[in-house]
Amino acid sequence: MSKVDEKKIELKENKKKILKKNVKKVLSTIKKPFKGIINKINKMNHTTKVILLVWIVVILLILFMALLVGLSKNNRTKYYEMEDKLYDATLNYVTNENVYPTKENKAYIPLESLIVGNYASKKVFTDNVDRDKDGNDDLCKGYSVVYYNGEEEQYSIESFVSCDKYTSKYYNDYLDYMEK
Repeated sequence: MSKVDEKKIELKENKKKILKKNVKKVLSTIKKPFKGIINKINKMNHTTKVILLVWIVVILLILFMALLVGLSKNNRTKYYEMEDKLYDATLNYVTNENVYPTKENKAYIPLESLIVGNYASKKVFTDNVDRDKDGNDDLCKGYSVVYYNGEEEQYSIESFVSCDKYTSKYYNDYLDYMEK
């Protein structure tokens, strides 16, 4: 081995030693505030420690629940948008196809009919959050209930979607009529 190679190896080893020292310094700096807290906790009597532990657990549970609620709302937003898109597609369908439902004779329009008639995009109602066992995206189910109330100037439309992880409120209420 040449002297140049030996110097390179020596420099690498020195760099490793310096890096290890710096890492130890950083860790000890981080540890210092926690050491003080741990020492104070160790000086507490048993009852106080238990109360402190219970409060810490309660606070962590509250934070965890807040996180879950936040994530849940974000996921639901996509489904609410699906309901809105279904509403819009149904309104276009009813207007263009000259459907005249009444309050007594409501029209039940399935999502599949809107997709076939090019009023709705299959992509919008494909739920890539919910995948089947083969890893394929699932097409959500959906339908709209439409009627014209003589008191209002426009159609009354209620749209419902059902995916693996979300179902619109009242989705099951009109399923019997959809099967007829």
